[in-house]
Amino acid sequence: MLAPDMEARFYTRSGLLRASRSGDLISLYFPPYQLQPSPLISGLAAALGIAEANVVETMRYADNVLVRLDQEARVRELSPDFGALSGLEGRGFAVTAESSIEGIDCVSRFFAPKVGVNEDPVTGSAHTALAPFWADRLNRTQLTAYQASKRGGLLQLEVSKDEIKMSGRALTIVSGELHVKPC
Repeated sequence: MLAPDMEARFYTRSGLLRASRSGDLISLYFPPYQLQPSPLISGLAAALGIAEANVVETMRYADNVLVRLDQEARVRELSPDFGALSGLEGRGFAVTAESSIEGIDCVSRFFAPKVGVNEDPVTGSAHTALAPFWADRLNRTQLTAYQASKRGGLLQLEVSKDEIKMSGRALTIVSGELHVKPC
């Protein structure tokens, strides 16, 4: 467990990532993804189970696709064909819409069946793209996002030019002790 006055540091493929705790919230600090406008991938709307007319815009970030839909309800009600999604260009698909619920700015779901994750419950990496995407459209630097997976999760996002601060409540899936013998 991370003490409130401590900062954890992780060296990852993305570089140095930091984590801190304030009360019952854990905050992670990420570099933001650069978003590039992209045409709708042929077959993506059908694989998501929606009409192409429901897609407002699509963007690329890293090897992923961000898909903005016209209504929050469509995001929540998606029933994707994971086999069809696996055959499309892109590692993962973050599907989002502006929220109609007071106090929540946007909703999303994230699908990456190509890498063995049909639907991720709460996806930090997707929110490093969703945060600047919605900050730009809503003209705000502080946002509340809800990932509408079966488990779901609420995230507080703070967007700056160089960093995304992502805060939420953590769920412990497994815990244990690591014993390492000296060489």
